[in-house]
Amino acid sequence: MKFLLLAFKQVQRGLLALAAWALALMLILVFAGVAMRYLVGSPLAFTEELSGLLLVICFFFAMASSIDQRSDIRITLLSGLLRGRARIWTWRLAEALLVVYLLVFVWQAWKFTQLGVMFKERSEQASLLLWPWKAAILFGLLVAAVAALRSLRADPPAPQALDT
Repeated sequence: MKFLLLAFKQVQRGLLALAAWALALMLILVFAGVAMRYLVGSPLAFTEELSGLLLVICFFFAMASSIDQRSDIRITLLSGLLRGRARIWTWRLAEALLVVYLLVFVWQAWKFTQLGVMFKERSEQASLLLWPWKAAILFGLLVAAVAALRSLRADPPAPQALDT
């Protein structure tokens, strides 16, 4: 079991590093597009499209680490007011809903990826094959679903003091 946990952590770190590289490449592309627009008069034709794909990859690759580190956005209005078992059960219910949501998202992403492969979908401007991008999203979602399942087993965080 320790081996699987270590392997999962390595996959998460790898995805987080890829998300950072995707963000850096996206920033370079946007800068190049702006520079070309002002220097030459026309931007590179594919920068907006590729930047959008990289942004989506960045989001889905960073999602698992965000869930695992509990740094994702959480609405704790109700669970923050509760104490004891009620707070724990509210936390577990919210985590279970996240797992269900991610599993439905994985299923839909799987079908979406299959359609991309079947129809050999390509992007409009750069004519990039889209199924590898969709498969990458699917992989990020799978890792996020595993992170959410792990979070479901963990203890809820301590209630935080209200900011005044």
